[in-house]
Amino acid sequence: MKRRWSFRGILESVFVLVGVGLLAVILPAQVMAVNDVFWTNNNRISHADKSGSGVVLDYIGGCNNPQGVAADTKYVYWTNYGTSKIGRADLDAGSANQSFITGCSYPFGIAVDANYVYWVNGGTGKIGRANLDGTNANQSFITGCSSPFGIAVDANYVYWTNYTTGKIGRANLDGTNANQSFITGCSYPYGIAVDANYVYWTNYNTGKIGRANLDGTNANQSFITGCSYPYGIAVDANYVYWANYSTSKIGRANLDGTNVTQGFISGASYPMGLFVSKTTLSIQSFKADPVGGAPPLNVTFTCKALAAGGSIAKYFWDFDNDGMPDEQTTENTTQHTYPSAGNYYAKVTVMDNLGELLSSKEGLITVTHGPDLTGAFNDLHWYKTDNRVNFEFEISNIGNQNAGAFYVNFYLSDDGITVLSPFKKVSISGLAAGASTIVAVDYTPSDTSIYGKYIVVRIDPSNKVPDVFKINNNTKAAIIVSKPKVWP
Repeated sequence: MKRRWSFRGILESVFVLVGVGLLAVILPAQVMAVNDVFWTNNNRISHADKSGSGVVLDYIGGCNNPQGVAADTKYVYWTNYGTSKIGRADLDAGSANQSFITGCSYPFGIAVDANYVYWVNGGTGKIGRANLDGTNANQSFITGCSSPFGIAVDANYVYWTNYTTGKIGRANLDGTNANQSFITGCSYPYGIAVDANYVYWTNYNTGKIGRANLDGTNANQSFITGCSYPYGIAVDANYVYWANYSTSKIGRANLDGTNVTQGFISGASYPMGLFVSKTTLSIQSFKADPVGGAPPLNVTFTCKALAAGGSIAKYFWDFDNDGMPDEQTTENTTQHTYPSAGNYYAKVTVMDNLGELLSSKEGLITVTHGPDLTGAFNDLHWYKTDNRVNFEFEISNIGNQNAGAFYVNFYLSDDGITVLSPFKKVSISGLAAGASTIVAVDYTPSDTSIYGKYIVVRIDPSNKVPDVFKINNNTKAAIIVSKPKVWP
């Protein structure tokens, strides 16, 4: 049974070629943002570099009492508490839409992953969720919260703060098994963040940062002290960050809580929600070998990914692109057997050590149903002195059904493509599924030199066999195989 993760691709890619023995290569066009700090204040979104410099208070204007802020590979998202709407803009602040998602109820925190946008509805005590394009908004995705403020997501769970009860809630990524008391003993928790090892939150009333293991154990309500009414919180590969509301500063500390700097960014103008980009997560390639053949088809998948400033923690493999990964590994390669014919779309989602997610676009795997004829040269020899060539040519049916009678034609060619009349024509009475046959050829032309020529073989040029998978098909042949001359 599949575990119910749900990822969707967020990368543009090149088109995938399909063929027996070919590799499907998917190349990314984007990576995660790496050097951004965003926070909400007054009626705007502010921005700085992760070095703490380059503060721009009016990075995105026109908001209405924004509370939470988040970002992904393309966009910045925020909650407009005053209008009960979600806003969105390009990472460079262009194309701001203050009504990207409507119908919320006094939204506070916001989070985003590879699939969805999540937010807390403070007015109803519910968690909302929508597709990344803003469609299919569900304002009651998770219910029963108690004045939820902050929200965070990782590869498996949604986390939120229950402000009035002093508890942290958690549910499965699909909204099931909600636990409103996952972590207790907090003091008016507001912001929440998560990485591959810990959950972090702000204790607004005590001015402290809390931390617990991912399973909720070993909660430390005083992990970092000396904050000033902390609101939002964020984490990257090296630091924990928080918004000091009353001093208008962004604080920062090492991941272990040492080297606390309460004024890492000053002049933040009453910061509330906070987002810090994590790593430069990118997928260089996603390959499948082969991408076509007869069932049962065993395919090896390989993903090359990088997490600058971090490391790759897990790979989630979805072999049929149904939104529920079939396997997770720590290695960048795996295998899967497709037992039956059909077109399958495979993809991989990569998670870094901070819980950041990035998905490839799907690649097509074609599993044939029927005969599938292919061929290869064996023991090819050219003789310049005798103006002669001899070889064995092996014809195989790699499909899952028997092939009826067909012809195989052999040609000389100047360029490996253009052919005239065949110098040899062989009739094959039939070929069982999975079987091979060898044709021996010994040819000495009388009217032309074979120097510099190619041998071209066309299997079933009349298309007598209803070959399902003809990657090399042209108008007259099921497959073309060419071989340049080689002198002994």
